[in-house]
Order: sequence, then C-alpha cells, then structure tokens
Amino acid sequence: MTANQFYKTYKSEIDSLSGQLGVPPKWLLAIMEFETGGQFSTDTQNAAGSGAVGLIQFTPYTANLLGTTTAQLKLMTVPQQLEYVKAYFLLPGNQPPYTNVGDMYLAVFSPAYRSKPDGYIAYKADTLAYTQNVGLDKNKDGSITVAEIKYPVQRAYDSISIDIPLTNTAVSLPPLPYKESAISGDWIFWLLLTAGIAGLIIQQFYK
Repeated sequence: MTANQFYKTYKSEIDSLSGQLGVPPKWLLAIMEFETGGQFSTDTQNAAGSGAVGLIQFTPYTANLLGTTTAQLKLMTVPQQLEYVKAYFLLPGNQPPYTNVGDMYLAVFSPAYRSKPDGYIAYKADTLAYTQNVGLDKNKDGSITVAEIKYPVQRAYDSISIDIPLTNTAVSLPPLPYKESAISGDWIFWLLLTAGIAGLIIQQFYK
C-alpha cells in the first residue's frame, strides 16, 4: 500500500490524529512509511528481530507501558492502533511540539536524542546499538549521528507525492524552521486599503 492509498483509506483518522498532535498529516505518513517499510500494516514486524511491531514499531516494553502487548497490537485494525500511536506521542518526552518531521521521528526512534544537535554521535562502531542500526550510517564512517537517524524519514517525507492542503483545518502547524519575509506587498496593499476605508467611515461619523 502506498502512502497515498493509506491516507485516502484512513483520511479522517489521520487528519484527527495529526490535528491533535499539531503536525501535518504527511509527517505521520512519512514516519509510518519508514517504520513499516511501506507496508502501513499493524502487524509489520521488525526485520532485525527486536520484537517491535506495527505502524510505528512498538517494542514489547513500549506496548506494556501503554497497557497492551505486541501480540494484541498485531491484531488491531488501523484505527484501533492509531489510538496507541496517539498515546505514544503523548508520553512524557515524546510530546509535541515538534520542529520538523525529523524531530517527530526522534520521538519514535529515541526521545533522548530530540535535544541533541544534528552532529551529535548517537552510536559508534563495535557497539551493539551501532550494529543494530548500521544501515543508518550513511557515510560509512563508523558512527551514526542524529542527522543520519533523521535522514531516512526526511527522504520518505520527500517521496510522498500526495497533495495534502496546508489549509487543512484539522492541523495546527508548528512554527516554521525558517523566517519568512515579515509582510508581503499584497498584505501591505490590503492593510492600507482597509485603513483608508476605516478613515473615511470615521470622517463621515464625525461630520
């Protein structure tokens, strides 16, 4: 199933969840696409044998923390499991706001790295954690940085072609990671026009 098909099938649930978390639906889709290898299935199992399952790869520990089990999660429908996705993102340390899709993914991968800069080395060669995540070592230098952890999800985000309007009222977007020009020319025009009309009304009122 593609991200486009998944979104169309579960649009109301995804819009509702993204609205509650204050993120664009596409961020959720990118994370779930990467975590499930594009399957978007509630019973997707971790290929490395960690025991993680589902749309955001719930580990046995996390499932227990949320009052369920991986066995139960695997049997859930997508709408049912999305409730646990929401519960996960509302856990202390995982909560919004998120600065970008990479920051949101760090809440899934390892919340401890959310406060770290992109150049921070999360794992080094010859450790179990590095071995389990060696595929993230994009430049093959024997270390995995926070930027490299976020990279695959950013790629997944960029590859999703579905057109989700930013005017979606269910979504409350976080601040942009860049500065836009303070006021556009069109905005100034309408501001001056409005002020002029208001001035004429005031003049008529006091005549």
